[in-house]
Amino acid sequence: MFRRLLLTLLLAPGGLFAQQSDFPLGWGNRDYTTVISVIGRNMNYPAYNDKVFYQSSAANSPSFTFPDYGTVQYGLGSCVVGNKRMQWWCEYEVDGGTPRSNYTINPEIETGTKTVVVRAKNYRKTSCTGGGETTVQTVCILTVKFERPEWEGLDEIKTVCNSVDKDYNLTDFFTVKDGVTFYLDGTPITVLNPKGMLPGFHKLTAQKMYDNGTPDGLYGSKAGVVSFDFEFQVLQGTEITIDPYPATICQDAPSINIKASPDGGAWEGRGIDAAGNLTPASATVGRNIFTYKITNAAGCTSSKTAEITINEPPVVTVEDMDVCRGADPFPLTVGQPAGGTYTGRGIVTVMNVTNFDPAQALVGENLIRYKYTDPVTGCSTTEEFTINVLDESRFSVGDDMTTCNNSAEINLNQRQGVEPSDGSITWSGTGIVNSKYFSPSDAGNGLHTITGTLFIPSTGCTYKKSFVIKVIDGPVVKVAGPITVCQNRPAFQIPGGSPVGGVWSGSNISGNTFDPSTALPGDYVATYTYSNNVCEVSASTMITVQAPPALDLGPNFSVCRNAGPVQLPAASPAGGKWSADGNYLDPATGQVDPLKMALGDNTLTYTYTVDACTATKNLIITVVMPPVADGGPDLRSCTNGEPVTLPGDAAGWSGPGVENGRFLPARAGAGEHQLTFTVVDPATRCSNTDYVYMTVAAPPAVDAGPDVVICKSGGDYYIPAGSPVGGVWSGAFVQNGYFQVTSAPLGSYTITLTYTDPATGCTGVDTKVIQLVAAPVLEVGADITTCQGAAPFAPPLPSVSGGSWAAFAGDFYDVSNNVIVPAKMQLGKNYLIYTIITDAGCSISDTLGITKHPQPVVTGMRDFTSCLNGTAVPLVATPQPGLWEGTGIDNNAGSFFVPLDAGAGEHKLTYTYTDPATGCTTTDTTIAKVNTPPVISMPADSAICISSGAIVLKALPAGGTWAGSPGLNGATFTPSIAGVGTHSMSYTVTDPVTRCSNTGTVQYQIKGLPGSIQITGDTSACEGTTVTLTASADNVTSFSWFKEGETTAFATGTTIRYEIQKDEKITVQPLPVNTGDCEGPPRIFTVLNYTPRGTVQPENASDTLPFGSLYRATSNLSNALTYRWSFGDGGTSNQVAGNHYFYSAGLHTPVLQVTGSEGCTATFTLPPVYVLPESGNPPPPDFDRGDGQDPGGDGLLVYPTTFRDRLTLEFLTKDAQDVTITFVDFGGNTVNEVKQSAAKGSNRIRLDTGKLQGSGVWYFIRVRCRDFDKTLKVFKL
Repeated sequence: MFRRLLLTLLLAPGGLFAQQSDFPLGWGNRDYTTVISVIGRNMNYPAYNDKVFYQSSAANSPSFTFPDYGTVQYGLGSCVVGNKRMQWWCEYEVDGGTPRSNYTINPEIETGTKTVVVRAKNYRKTSCTGGGETTVQTVCILTVKFERPEWEGLDEIKTVCNSVDKDYNLTDFFTVKDGVTFYLDGTPITVLNPKGMLPGFHKLTAQKMYDNGTPDGLYGSKAGVVSFDFEFQVLQGTEITIDPYPATICQDAPSINIKASPDGGAWEGRGIDAAGNLTPASATVGRNIFTYKITNAAGCTSSKTAEITINEPPVVTVEDMDVCRGADPFPLTVGQPAGGTYTGRGIVTVMNVTNFDPAQALVGENLIRYKYTDPVTGCSTTEEFTINVLDESRFSVGDDMTTCNNSAEINLNQRQGVEPSDGSITWSGTGIVNSKYFSPSDAGNGLHTITGTLFIPSTGCTYKKSFVIKVIDGPVVKVAGPITVCQNRPAFQIPGGSPVGGVWSGSNISGNTFDPSTALPGDYVATYTYSNNVCEVSASTMITVQAPPALDLGPNFSVCRNAGPVQLPAASPAGGKWSADGNYLDPATGQVDPLKMALGDNTLTYTYTVDACTATKNLIITVVMPPVADGGPDLRSCTNGEPVTLPGDAAGWSGPGVENGRFLPARAGAGEHQLTFTVVDPATRCSNTDYVYMTVAAPPAVDAGPDVVICKSGGDYYIPAGSPVGGVWSGAFVQNGYFQVTSAPLGSYTITLTYTDPATGCTGVDTKVIQLVAAPVLEVGADITTCQGAAPFAPPLPSVSGGSWAAFAGDFYDVSNNVIVPAKMQLGKNYLIYTIITDAGCSISDTLGITKHPQPVVTGMRDFTSCLNGTAVPLVATPQPGLWEGTGIDNNAGSFFVPLDAGAGEHKLTYTYTDPATGCTTTDTTIAKVNTPPVISMPADSAICISSGAIVLKALPAGGTWAGSPGLNGATFTPSIAGVGTHSMSYTVTDPVTRCSNTGTVQYQIKGLPGSIQITGDTSACEGTTVTLTASADNVTSFSWFKEGETTAFATGTTIRYEIQKDEKITVQPLPVNTGDCEGPPRIFTVLNYTPRGTVQPENASDTLPFGSLYRATSNLSNALTYRWSFGDGGTSNQVAGNHYFYSAGLHTPVLQVTGSEGCTATFTLPPVYVLPESGNPPPPDFDRGDGQDPGGDGLLVYPTTFRDRLTLEFLTKDAQDVTITFVDFGGNTVNEVKQSAAKGSNRIRLDTGKLQGSGVWYFIRVRCRDFDKTLKVFKL
């Protein structure tokens, strides 16, 4: 990498050297070191004008190192001793450091900025002899700046496509910012954009001019221009074009496709798929950028964007409303924002004014659609609401009725059949009270017409309806006299009440039953109501409830079961009777016997009667069981025994020899003594006593026998039994009936014989003396063991020879062969005694114990067979633990025989057991035979419909068993029984010889029947509209769609696009696609064409009419709500029939435009009519009656709509009133206005229109009165 060195010269102001001193920068060497060359020329010194030059220009080459040095010598005549000379050199001080005589710069190491002070030292000598002087001058101060010019960050365009449209500001990609010039293929540029560049290799060049001082060809100083190149390759990209697309779309608009070419790319962006299908609802509201990208064979990815603004549909609000059936047509204002359009039944448009006409709507709810389009975005929203047209059919006063003259007032609003029943109906007629109730007694017998009036404030509608009430004589109802009862009496049926069959009512009465327990003491009215199926009549009586007397028996108490008879407490008030819940009460004495009472609570009842009340109260006597006194079993002791501590509380004991809870046998003496133990329950204070008998016996007489002398030999001395037999020896060195000779030192020992009498438990003792004398030590060794079945073996060698062996019992010792024969030994302990006679005459013996252990009895397994695919067989043998060995044995976790590891065939298994106590071993053998299971061939897995018939499952070999599904019966599988889902069934075959089984499995997926087909989407629309229909049903993935009468499906799938042309039945049939899919029943639904359809035809016999004659046309259309006739001469009509007088000669084409309930329109053009020129007077307009129908209650009929001199108006008014008739021109100016008087009912007014000026003029005629305000349009010829 090449680094340039830039020197900025900061010249010292006012210096003598400043103006004429040049310090250019030299070029760098090939080893990239750069030097500062200080060239001193034309330098003026303070005292001399001598010019100093380098000796040779060759010394000032382009490469050198400080210091620069120059010398000039002059001959001074006769000076021979020395030279007159002047010499100079340079010093350099870098960043304030120590001056140095040379300074080499390496740009690869140096960084930043350094300050270099250049000083010139001058030495001069002007005579042949004598010294010179030195002068130091600062030549200049240099600022040395290091920078590294190079390209960086352009890797992304090392290879770039000419479809990339991106600006690269080259200054941002070059490390040096100032004084750099950029070139592209030799042409100066500042910004690089690959868009549209020619494919191939291109070169960017950055150049900077470094000012190195005054150029000097002699000494190599010159300006430096540095160039840096960056080569890159441009590849041919792809030119993308995008077809026209909308700049704005509504969020609820259907999907659109944005087409870009060439094909093969993919779109990116929110709401758009790779194919360019944009779903507005999935995009972002507002500005959206969608990018189309395509990569060509050269690897160039080109892109182009499309910007579309997604607008939200307007928020529309509507509100349901109620109107009267007879109300005038009125404009709708419930849709907000205003300015939208309304469609639906009852919506009529006359002269561009849209109203709702209740007369053309249905009674009840009418669905109205309000569509509003945002004028800014063009987006629309449609909301639905209902207009409830109220009519008398919703107002009911109920049926006629009959009641009685003695019945109560009737709330008419609560009668069955009255609607509404919320009290909004006001009533009038004979017997009406407060406009709400009917009083039969006020009305009297007979027929009475009652009128209900309903006024609805929200709509102003008022309706009236009447019905008849017939009043007749009512039944006579009687009740019994007053009744007095006690408050504690159970509920009772109220007596009396005539006629029978009535119902009692009142406080605390339910179902003709009065419950005194729920009432407070006092008087209660009971009402008896009787109905004869016409009316109800009531009578009342009084029930008096008395409070029962208060009883006091005192508190409940407890008695002990073992107490005597107990006297009952005195009751208050006295005079009542006691009763008990058992046979333990003596009424005569008033006592109870606890022994006859049950443990726990016993209830006694005290009954007391006063007036009508009888009161009872219970007394609870709790019988408590006395405490358990258990002194324990009878005891025995001896007169020489220790005191006996008696169980339980010491204070409860008494009797002979008893002291502080202890029995002293010596004090009581021999014999049987009764001891008494008494216990008192501290809680109940009940007590109980138990008796224990203590038998005291005398100790037995014991004889230990004579004293003995024994030798100190190796064996222990067996002490002979004393008297009585069964005593136990004790004393020093006595253990288990032996005197331990080997352990005891020589000497005399007293031992004790202790005997306990088993009958009395008393113990007696006696002693004897053993004299132990010295003798040799004899030792035969430790006891040994042998096993049953072992070979004969020799006994061990004793410690003293010369003696003899003898069996203690039996003949298991072979004296001749000196061997022990285990076969002759008894199982268990055997003794072999070795005896020697000492010189002192002592007989010394030692005993060898030999234990013969039986061989362990091993119970192994019987021979068995298993199957190669069978489970591991547990190997069981006793006793445990032993070791199984053989092929196929797994001893890792227990002992198992694994048939699969062993393989087919017979295998010998052995079980070896060693008794851990005796070390004796036994082995048992078992033969295991492994058989091969049968090989099964199964049917393939499948899927079938649940309605498919039964299937016979087949597998080999035959004879197996099927299982695993409720739909299986043997080998027959019935899908309908199995049910929907995946059923895994197994087939198991057992070899009859080996009994080995194998199992195979097969899976059948049972698919369910198609569910009911649901159709979503618009099934009704205007003709030519394409709607999206979606079918869905459980267990169905696709459908076939058929038109009526066709057998070939016009579409398949779950969602289709369908263009509505007519009312048509569509059949949707489930289409099985996958294996096992079920066929299902079709669904037939109807698509409706809301566009009005039918016939429109003229009735005139000829298509040529005389001037002023009546033209008639009829229309027979379905789905038509509004009609708009245009007769071609300027005349129009909104009637169903096209009746019109032609007062304009020439050819006229009548056209009818109709609008359906959903806003669908249709236009019918009738044959042209030729009207002859006028040849006489026009006929009177009396017959120009539009569609020929009289106006409704608030309707207006004006004819002829095309007139000359006269107009006729027909209308109905509710009463006599004035009518104002106004003519207004299209400019809004009133042309003429007249007033006429209208009578109640039907009116016909003839108007003279002569005051209307001009001809061929349209006018609005407005007719106003109290009942209506109507405006129509007419044409004056």
